[in-house]
Amino acid sequence: MPRVPENEVSKEEAQQNRSYYIATYEEDRLITFEKMLDGERMWFDTYEYWDETAILKTRTLTREDGSTTLQRFDEKGKIIKDAE
Repeated sequence: MPRVPENEVSKEEAQQNRSYYIATYEEDRLITFEKMLDGERMWFDTYEYWDETAILKTRTLTREDGSTTLQRFDEKGKIIKDAE
């Protein structure tokens, strides 16, 4: 986590495929990542990092139906399990 996109293509090339991914970067860190299928968004990830690091702090997954999953990470990048 976060995902590591590869093989960048142009928007036109991507849209010629049935499915493709869109990645957004800010200061060399992946901020959003989404999967498109038949022109519709299937899911959307947003990432937040610990200050001035590349260590993930939160990942929020938003699914096609609008439901979300939030994952939290400690300052070493290990997932924090929610208390039951």
